[in-house]
Amino acid sequence: MRALARPLAALVGVVCLAGCQPGPDVAVEDPWVRAVPPGASATAGYFVLVNAGGDDLVLESVSAGGVARAEIHETRMADGVMRMRELDVVTIPAGETLAFAPGGLHLMLFADPLPAAGSAVTLELGFADGTVLAFEAPVRRGTD
Repeated sequence: MRALARPLAALVGVVCLAGCQPGPDVAVEDPWVRAVPPGASATAGYFVLVNAGGDDLVLESVSAGGVARAEIHETRMADGVMRMRELDVVTIPAGETLAFAPGGLHLMLFADPLPAAGSAVTLELGFADGTVLAFEAPVRRGTD
């Protein structure tokens, strides 16, 4: 039994160190999802991503609890018309912040029914380095 104690202690130490290491240098601020009238099939999600690390981060996937489909989108002016398009990835430069806000980058959430004002949606962001950032976004009107 004593012969197993040392290897077992070493294994426990390695597992603890792996689990106790500091998390990624990415944080989310001011998350929210726009409340929409009943019957709507899509809404938008907003937040600010803060990359406090020394490397660029590449956001490559998003999901939302209770929502059938979630996508990364941007709105931009093209030929005098505001257009929205889906993006495959978004890069957050090292030491920078990136706002997902009305009229620019945002998440599109598709579901029937959509979450109601006063509830919350769990958003999960997946990065190219394997980092997953999960957080709650309250559902509110744009004027709240």
